Amino acid sequence: MSNQSRRRTTDNVPNCTTNSSPTFRYQPLNTGVDCMRLLEIHPADNDDEPLTGNLAPVEFGEKPQYEALSYMWGDSAALRPISINRQTIFVRKNLFDALLYLRNQRRKLRIWIDALCINQEDIAERNRQLRIMHHIYSRARTVIVWLGESYSQYNDMIKGLRTRQNEICADTTMDSLESQSQDRTTSFEIIDEREREMVGKLYNDGYWRRVWIIQEIGRADCVEVCFGRSDPMRWDLFVHLIAMHTVGDDGPIRLHQLRERRHDGSHTFKQLLKDHRQSECEEPRDKVYGLVGLAIDAQRFPMDYSKSLIDVWTDVMHFTHVKGLLPETEIIPFGSLVKHILMGKLCTPFQQVRQQYRTNCELDSTMVSNTSRNLFKVSGRIIGQVIHIGPSTVDIVGRLDAVDDWNEKVQDNFYSQVESAQFESRRLVHSILTLPKINTCSNSISIVQWVVRYSNLNYQSEYTGLKVCISSIKGFQQRESREKIAEVSDNARLFQLRNQNHTDQPWKMGIASCQTKEGDLLVWIADLKQAIVLRVQIQDDDMALLQIIGTAWVTDDVAKMNTNHSQRLEYFHSTWNSLPLQLDAPTIFQLLAQNDDVYGT
Repeated sequence: MSNQSRRRTTDNVPNCTTNSSPTFRYQPLNTGVDCMRLLEIHPADNDDEPLTGNLAPVEFGEKPQYEALSYMWGDSAALRPISINRQTIFVRKNLFDALLYLRNQRRKLRIWIDALCINQEDIAERNRQLRIMHHIYSRARTVIVWLGESYSQYNDMIKGLRTRQNEICADTTMDSLESQSQDRTTSFEIIDEREREMVGKLYNDGYWRRVWIIQEIGRADCVEVCFGRSDPMRWDLFVHLIAMHTVGDDGPIRLHQLRERRHDGSHTFKQLLKDHRQSECEEPRDKVYGLVGLAIDAQRFPMDYSKSLIDVWTDVMHFTHVKGLLPETEIIPFGSLVKHILMGKLCTPFQQVRQQYRTNCELDSTMVSNTSRNLFKVSGRIIGQVIHIGPSTVDIVGRLDAVDDWNEKVQDNFYSQVESAQFESRRLVHSILTLPKINTCSNSISIVQWVVRYSNLNYQSEYTGLKVCISSIKGFQQRESREKIAEVSDNARLFQLRNQNHTDQPWKMGIASCQTKEGDLLVWIADLKQAIVLRVQIQDDDMALLQIIGTAWVTDDVAKMNTNHSQRLEYFHSTWNSLPLQLDAPTIFQLLAQNDDVYGT
């Protein structure tokens, strides 16, 4: 693969980096001081001589002079032997070519190369070096961008190009170069299609899609671009060359703009994740870790390659939340963005999240209110209160009497709106019978409860809707205590809903978690079409415990209608339906896992 990651996990992939021979042994770095290894390449008279070098540790306190290499790892099947510290180690062809190039340049400085200077099989060392990566690149005298040997076919043309560059660009600033790029009458104009072909390939090189270059080039003090066998090209001249041919505004042009803005405060962690979400790497954790060093507000972000993807997602959510970087209105969209960055639409770690939940039908009364800073406070809108729990979706398909019983309840509960209620009921049942796949509901119970003191709430409070529902909740709970609760399966069940504030409510029914009981509230959150089922447990005349016990879909969503969720929320124009919620990270992830359309909204 041409765009493989530069730092990756070793999970289930033995020797996945340099494929070093069993005879090569790294000497452990001193964990008591800030240090790294640097490579010194031994000179040679021609390319046929073996590549050899010396790898030695150096402390940052010594103010070492060195360069740092930025490159693509390349094809793991194409390996070449080199000798380091008189031991054989195998490297990928692209790195081998880069080392030959640097040797031919007779550069006397030591160089830092991640694949060689970090013991990639030692996760603890990788984690320590990962945390200082931004220092490594910012302290390097020069960051060398290696685009590969394949551009050697243009070597003869590059010599003439460099001559023209030197004639008009010597001792000029980038601002003047950019102004010249707008003037097609300058002597540095396009002279043939072959040059344009080369520039097009340089611009579209897979290197520019790598996530790590954002930090490597963004943090660098001085950058040189090397390709083919020509001499290194200054970064500003390289960008000028690309700009002169007007091939696009991405790749090196975008990175140049990023470098120009690195001191203006725009490189926030959250913004970098948004702007570079399409950057490529083989190790998904790097899509986050590769941006931390460039962010102005991500100091001390926890980075650890042994963590699962869901743990990294949780780290991002907790870090941005605790640091005050995540407003309430952005919690759900940002959580969705990070989930897609790390996992795409796949939710492989979903079962890890479920382990943090209880899924039995009885809530644990010993749970207490959680006021941790790791809780996310979001605003919800009460859709209504469950007034009837019907059959499961399986029973609707297989038991005709269950359908008749359900329709009778629709008639009884919505006698003043029976026509619209029966129409919605027919749509709901028809969707269950005909759609090949019905939206699933989560049966998982959140580990978080929070306390609401409601006795002194007035009708201007954001808990107004909850207070109105309290008396009916008490009635449902008293009736429940006298009745035997029927055992239910894990299948979603149909429900009927009443909104205490509307005489002709537009959402009357749907399907919900098997945990749902009469008296529970259904609540919508901005950016999530799926509703949450909220259990309100009355403790005394002044206190209620609130807890999320699953999810639900209204009929429109079961029928997969293309509804505008933001317009639905606008229906609740008053504060009556407003309800503050407290969500933990696993709850948010569960909601996102079943609401994939959040991304990009």
